[in-house]
Amino acid sequence: MYRDNKVDSAHNTSMYSAPLTTSQYLRLFIIFFLPVVNLILIPKWAFSRKGNINRRNYARACLVIYGIGIAIEISVYLYMTRISGH
Repeated sequence: MYRDNKVDSAHNTSMYSAPLTTSQYLRLFIIFFLPVVNLILIPKWAFSRKGNINRRNYARACLVIYGIGIAIEISVYLYMTRISGH
Protein backbone atom coordinates (compact mmCIF):
# COMPACT_ATOMS: atom_id res chain seq x y z
CA MET A 1 0.00 0.00 0.00
CA TYR A 2 2.84 2.38 0.78
CA ARG A 3 4.34 1.69 -2.61
CA ASP A 4 1.09 2.63 -4.39
CA ASN A 5 0.99 5.97 -2.58
CA LYS A 6 4.58 6.63 -3.51
CA VAL A 7 3.87 5.95 -7.20
CA ASP A 8 0.80 8.20 -7.11
CA SER A 9 2.80 10.93 -5.44
CA ALA A 10 5.55 10.68 -8.05
CA HIS A 11 2.98 10.82 -10.84
CA ASN A 12 1.34 13.93 -9.35
CA THR A 13 4.70 15.63 -8.89
CA SER A 14 5.66 15.06 -12.51
CA MET A 15 2.25 16.33 -13.64
CA TYR A 16 2.78 19.55 -11.66
CA SER A 17 6.26 20.14 -13.01
CA ALA A 18 5.84 18.91 -16.60
CA PRO A 19 6.80 21.56 -19.14
CA LEU A 20 3.97 23.24 -20.99
CA THR A 21 3.69 22.50 -24.68
CA THR A 22 3.55 25.19 -27.34
CA SER A 23 -0.19 24.72 -27.75
CA GLN A 24 -0.70 25.10 -23.98
CA TYR A 25 1.25 28.36 -24.00
CA LEU A 26 -0.82 29.58 -26.96
CA ARG A 27 -4.04 28.74 -25.08
CA LEU A 28 -2.77 30.66 -22.05
CA PHE A 29 -1.83 33.59 -24.24
CA ILE A 30 -5.31 33.67 -25.82
CA ILE A 31 -7.04 33.26 -22.45
CA PHE A 32 -5.07 36.19 -21.05
CA PHE A 33 -6.42 38.41 -23.85
CA LEU A 34 -10.03 37.86 -22.75
CA PRO A 35 -10.91 40.80 -20.47
CA VAL A 36 -13.04 39.26 -17.71
CA VAL A 37 -11.56 35.78 -17.90
CA ASN A 38 -8.01 37.00 -17.33
CA LEU A 39 -9.05 38.94 -14.21
CA ILE A 40 -10.29 35.68 -12.73
CA LEU A 41 -7.79 33.12 -13.99
CA ILE A 42 -4.47 34.97 -13.71
CA PRO A 43 -4.68 35.50 -9.92
CA LYS A 44 -6.18 32.03 -9.46
CA TRP A 45 -3.29 30.38 -11.29
CA ALA A 46 -0.62 32.71 -9.87
CA PHE A 47 -1.51 32.09 -6.23
CA SER A 48 -2.71 28.49 -6.28
CA ARG A 49 -0.54 25.81 -4.74
CA LYS A 50 -1.88 23.11 -7.04
CA GLY A 51 -1.47 22.94 -10.79
CA ASN A 52 1.44 23.15 -13.14
CA ILE A 53 4.33 25.19 -11.76
CA ASN A 54 5.18 26.52 -15.21
CA ARG A 55 1.64 27.86 -15.69
CA ARG A 56 1.84 29.40 -12.20
CA ASN A 57 5.13 31.14 -13.03
CA TYR A 58 3.73 32.38 -16.36
CA ALA A 59 0.69 33.81 -14.55
CA ARG A 60 2.96 35.48 -12.00
CA ALA A 61 5.05 36.99 -14.79
CA CYS A 62 1.86 38.34 -16.39
CA LEU A 63 0.89 39.94 -13.08
CA VAL A 64 4.28 41.65 -12.89
CA ILE A 65 3.96 42.93 -16.47
CA TYR A 66 0.41 44.17 -15.80
CA GLY A 67 1.62 45.91 -12.64
CA ILE A 68 4.44 47.64 -14.51
CA GLY A 69 1.98 48.72 -17.22
CA ILE A 70 -0.44 50.15 -14.68
CA ALA A 71 2.39 52.03 -12.93
CA ILE A 72 3.53 53.52 -16.26
CA GLU A 73 -0.04 54.50 -17.17
CA ILE A 74 -0.56 56.23 -13.82
CA SER A 75 2.76 58.09 -14.04
CA VAL A 76 2.02 59.25 -17.60
CA TYR A 77 -1.47 60.38 -16.55
CA LEU A 78 -0.08 62.34 -13.61
CA TYR A 79 2.63 63.87 -15.79
CA MET A 80 0.13 64.90 -18.45
CA THR A 81 -2.30 66.43 -15.94
CA ARG A 82 0.57 68.36 -14.38
CA ILE A 83 1.62 69.75 -17.79
CA SER A 84 -1.92 70.71 -18.78
CA GLY A 85 -2.48 72.52 -15.48
CA HIS A 86 -5.63 70.73 -14.44
